[in-house]
Amino acid sequence: SGGDANAVYVLAGGASQKHGLLASIQAAPTITSVSNAADIQSGIAMNTYLSVYGSDLAPVTRNWTNSDFSGTKLPTSLDGVSVTVNGIAAFVYYISAKQIDVLTPVDTTTGPVQVVVTDNGLVSNSMSVTMQTFSPAFFLLKDNISIAALHSNSSIVGATTLYPGLSTPAVSGETIGLYGNGFGQTNPAIASGTIVTASSPCVTTPTVTVGGAPAQVAYCGLVSAGLYQVNVTIPAGTPSGNNVVVISFGSVASNSNAMITVQ
Repeated sequence: SGGDANAVYVLAGGASQKHGLLASIQAAPTITSVSNAADIQSGIAMNTYLSVYGSDLAPVTRNWTNSDFSGTKLPTSLDGVSVTVNGIAAFVYYISAKQIDVLTPVDTTTGPVQVVVTDNGLVSNSMSVTMQTFSPAFFLLKDNISIAALHSNSSIVGATTLYPGLSTPAVSGETIGLYGNGFGQTNPAIASGTIVTASSPCVTTPTVTVGGAPAQVAYCGLVSAGLYQVNVTIPAGTPSGNNVVVISFGSVASNSNAMITVQ
């Protein structure tokens, strides 16, 4: 593995950059939808950032900070706001009136599970969402199409206009690190809601295509809490411009809207 995973997560806006408004009169939270937070899709998985959308979800807008952590444990509530997934406390990264982002606990359940928000004792409706073994999705940069990715020297992969002076395209034959979510179990196993101090390889090696062509996967693993890295080699002959990248774990694949710029 390689690269500054935490820097990539910040560049990608974490799980979200959307803000809500504080209601003048407190009401019970209402959930309208739940999705994978990296690149919106309906299925979720364990150790995956998800976004809960609705109204009156939280009294303030903020991300977690260092003071919210207890030793190596991630926070399960911020300012009295908490979320359960399948009855298990999730780890709260971001809160606002209209959106909450959480990291799901380690839970191997598959099938329909319930998501519930509690805002200082006020309990939301229960929203059903499908828990899967995998929910692969790439984190996207500010243009909402470029994958959060780094060159081997930790500089940003992207068009030169994306982050002027900081981002450059990938080239054919280069191995780059792509950052995503929902890549499943690792060996050693993931510790639920704990700060990650060393990368852990994924149990299942994915397949990756770049511009429709198979790409060699050099590494896939967990590098930070809920953040996975997959190192792939850009296939020879990949055309210049934006190329769609798809990562698949068996029959479950990421959306086909995430791209890498190649020169």
